Amino acid sequence: RERLSLGGEMITEDEFGDLIGGVANYAQAALEPPSYFELLTAAALLWFSSEAVDAALVEVGLLGRFDATNVVDAEVAVVTNVGRDHTDGRGEWRRAVAGEKAGIVVEGHPLVLGEPAADVRDLFVSEGAEPVLVRGEDFGVENTRLAVGGQVVSLWGPYSHHREVYLPMYGPGQADNAAAALTAVEAFLGGPLGDDAVAEGLGGIALPGRMEVLARRPLVVVDGAHNKDAARHLALSISEAFTASRLILVLGVLDPHDPTEIIDELSALSPEVVVTCTAPSGRAVPAELLAAAGADRGLEVEVVPEPTDAVTRAVGLAGEDDLVLVAGTFYIVAPARRAVSLLDVQEGREEGEF
Repeated sequence: RERLSLGGEMITEDEFGDLIGGVANYAQAALEPPSYFELLTAAALLWFSSEAVDAALVEVGLLGRFDATNVVDAEVAVVTNVGRDHTDGRGEWRRAVAGEKAGIVVEGHPLVLGEPAADVRDLFVSEGAEPVLVRGEDFGVENTRLAVGGQVVSLWGPYSHHREVYLPMYGPGQADNAAAALTAVEAFLGGPLGDDAVAEGLGGIALPGRMEVLARRPLVVVDGAHNKDAARHLALSISEAFTASRLILVLGVLDPHDPTEIIDELSALSPEVVVTCTAPSGRAVPAELLAAAGADRGLEVEVVPEPTDAVTRAVGLAGEDDLVLVAGTFYIVAPARRAVSLLDVQEGREEGEF
């Protein structure tokens, strides 16, 4: 249900139940049983249609070309990057992934391409997008500076130039994403947005589970970074945005992601202790295996299998000036929130703090 929203408001439980029930009736006539994601995609499109939305933002689930969401003929396609997720990292994996992502392009419609590398660009261009807007050439981030609760960015693109815009998110990757999002919206509209609209839109962004501050003393930050690339960006963002006496890492990971790669990237933060847990999923890597991977890299580890207990333990180990980072999968975000809500800590981030 949390994946469907309209005007920033999550779909109600009753609406969601009615939608899934309606779609399930049609699914009974299908030649093959639809997957969970196919059902969810159909429900979302049905809801958008019944609500007569002016614009729908539809995120691909897996790669693109054969994803359930690709029944949509997008007015604007956006590809943020070409990462190694969903591959074994062998051979020409970048071109293989890029080729699948290029499948969402609609001929004659704009493509906003956040992946500027020349080794895969031809795959996107060959799909016939018009125009192809490339980060670093057609749009991008002019400069950034750390600010209370996020950063201030200056963004440029083919339609406009917006200076000193507050973005309540941390890290260079989020600034790049903001530039891509702004370019996509302006391409959709066929012209520039006003400064006030950009300030309101970007200033109101909230991404639960992405560099989300749950508590202040100690500082508790949760992020769903679940692969090597995301963990690298997370480590960079944490080191840029926060200072702390010590860092304690709570880690949970799902198969098929390689926990050693995630640990290697997050080790750059020099965690004093890594508390490993077993995420609430049938694909969870057992806490004991995560701990063994951490110990092999010379890290101090503790095994606390239940995620809520693991976060509670980490907060207990932390002093008021320390940082507890919860990462590895979105499946431990909710347990982290639950743990913090039960503890005697200063919760959340008020406007104007940090």
